[in-house]
Amino acid sequence: MVRQLYDFRSRARKGRNSELMKPVVENLSVEDMTALVAYSASLILACSGFPAELRSSIMRRYQGEPEGGIMTNLAPDVRAEIAASYAAWDSAFNNADAKAIAAAYVSNAKVLPPTHDIISGPVEIENFFAGLFSSGFTDHNLTIIDVGGDERVAYSTAKWSASGKGADGARQATGGIATHVFERQADGSLKLRLHTFN
Repeated sequence: MVRQLYDFRSRARKGRNSELMKPVVENLSVEDMTALVAYSASLILACSGFPAELRSSIMRRYQGEPEGGIMTNLAPDVRAEIAASYAAWDSAFNNADAKAIAAAYVSNAKVLPPTHDIISGPVEIENFFAGLFSSGFTDHNLTIIDVGGDERVAYSTAKWSASGKGADGARQATGGIATHVFERQADGSLKLRLHTFN
C-alpha cells in the first residue's frame, strides 16, 4: 500500500481513477504513508493470517496499551539492529548470494516487488533474487528513513538504490522506497516477515 500511495504521488500510476488520488496524496511524506498503512493494517489484522500472539502485540502497540502491565517502547538499539540487518542484506545482494538473502526471511515471509508478484517463503525468495543477479543487478544500498515497533515486531522504511543493465547492456542506476516488517526470533535476532519495494 505504501508503494501504491507513493506511485500515486509520483504520477507513476496512470489508471482511470488515479487522478482522484493525486490531490489526496500530493502532500504526504513517506512517513505519513507508512503511518496510514500501519493504521489500515491494524483494522484488518483480525481477518489476516498473522499469528494470534503477533496480532495481539501489534494491536496493543498501536492502541497504546501496555505489554504485561508495562508500556513498551522501541528499544534503543533496534535502529542499530535494523541498520546492521540492512548492511548484511546489502552485502549478500552485492555478493550475489541468493541463499544468504533468503536466510534473512522467516519461513512464511512475503516479498512484494514492483511487478505486483507475491513471492512467498525462502525458496521463492531465493529464486527471485537469483533471477535479479543473473540479470546483472548489483551495488545495492539501503538507507534508513524511519524505524518503529517494539521488542517483538519492528518496521522500517528505507531508500534503496542499485545498479542494473539497460537494454543496451550499459550500467543503469535504479532505486525507490522499501518497507520492511521484522519479527524478533527466539535467539533475539530480527528476520523479515514482509518486504515491499517500488
